[in-house]
Amino acid sequence: RTLQKLHTRLRSRYTQELANINTRLKTAIDAHTHGSLDDIGLEQARSVHHTETQQLLQHKSDANFDFHSTNTETSSSHFFRRPVTKLYHIPINRIELPTGEVSDNPMDIHLGFEEHWGTIMGDPTHHTPTAPPCVEAQRAFLQTNVTRKLDASQQEYMDSDVTPHELSAAIKHMAPHKSPGPDGFPAAFFQIAPDHFAICLAAVFQERLRKGIMLPYQRNAAVTLLFKAGKRARPGNYRPIALIPVEVKVLSKALACRLSSVLGNLIHPSQTGFVKGRSIQDHIHFVRDLQHWCTDRDEHCFAAFLDFQKAFDRVNWSYLWATMTNMNFGPKYIQWVQLLYTSPTAQLILNGQLSNLLYPTRGVRQGDPLSAQLFVLSVEPLGEALRQATGYGIQLKVFGVYYRGLTNCNDSTIFSQFTFDSNWSTRAIRYYRYCTVQQYVQYCTVPYLSIQCWNGTRL
Repeated sequence: RTLQKLHTRLRSRYTQELANINTRLKTAIDAHTHGSLDDIGLEQARSVHHTETQQLLQHKSDANFDFHSTNTETSSSHFFRRPVTKLYHIPINRIELPTGEVSDNPMDIHLGFEEHWGTIMGDPTHHTPTAPPCVEAQRAFLQTNVTRKLDASQQEYMDSDVTPHELSAAIKHMAPHKSPGPDGFPAAFFQIAPDHFAICLAAVFQERLRKGIMLPYQRNAAVTLLFKAGKRARPGNYRPIALIPVEVKVLSKALACRLSSVLGNLIHPSQTGFVKGRSIQDHIHFVRDLQHWCTDRDEHCFAAFLDFQKAFDRVNWSYLWATMTNMNFGPKYIQWVQLLYTSPTAQLILNGQLSNLLYPTRGVRQGDPLSAQLFVLSVEPLGEALRQATGYGIQLKVFGVYYRGLTNCNDSTIFSQFTFDSNWSTRAIRYYRYCTVQQYVQYCTVPYLSIQCWNGTRL
């Protein structure tokens, strides 16, 4: 508060000095208008006004710099701390086998990681194909739970051809030196002449769209595994990041920019993940206020935290296309998205070496600019099903919307005044799994008053 008062006084002082300078110039202009000051005197007054204004602004800038350099920019011991060990590159030198044994044999490591991630991605050589989702159940689920759709003008905009201008804008806005795809060309290469490359890529992509499939090298992705937590020997404790060719990422980014302009109309306000203009900070403040609201009124409120298991890697493609169709996306935009997921291949990067080819049949690639938005689209019907479910929720009216829960991408928080010991969510979630072949996990239930956790159940 002291700094705020000091800032207010300084601002008032500068404002007053600037007003005095402007007043002197106005007096000179009035004198010149009435003939008591000649042209030379007016020019001198203007020159003095300009000099005094620049001096005042420079003094203000110097004062701000001195203040921040002495009060907010002083280097601390935290600034000079050593990097934490997890920032160093650590090779994968062990693997926990399905039998529970730990092996350091490089062959076991490669085969084990290929088997695990091939199963996650739905590679038929590593994974017994699951039964496809029931088309009738899928159609009924989407018809009931897709309530927000594109209007005619939005559909026409989304369905228009991808233009060189969009591709050029995507190239210009990419980070120039991020990790490239298997071809080794970074975004900086295309940024040498973005407009020319955009024209070439537009012609290439139109031809690929006509044939319905990308070139082999455009369909391949090198997957690097980032360690998350737990035991390094377990393949499931890593996050797969797909390094795709930059030219494919350019198309994906152009489609993502177009989708972001309409995504807010398709996604419920309680979903903040990857929707332009929304922030997870809103959820944090809302939950904190809800906790205070319950405490002040001595009312019980419970929250169930739900999370997907390997969320991005298990998105069912046929369900995603059906969801987009029900949301009134036109056929051409869906074809553009399908082009990115037609016969893709992937290779794991294990200790600097590429694994054998994997053939994904599901999932959206982490590292693709479009993936997060596609996932949010795919999970929106489930969010609507949970919002429509009865028997739970605290219906607080916030900006005209009744909140029974909050969602940030694949993390959901459901509120209730009763414990979640019934099948309040089981039916909706299991029906969603039946329609999408997706897995969901219920982690825990937390009462806001005592903040005590119960063990969750896997659904």
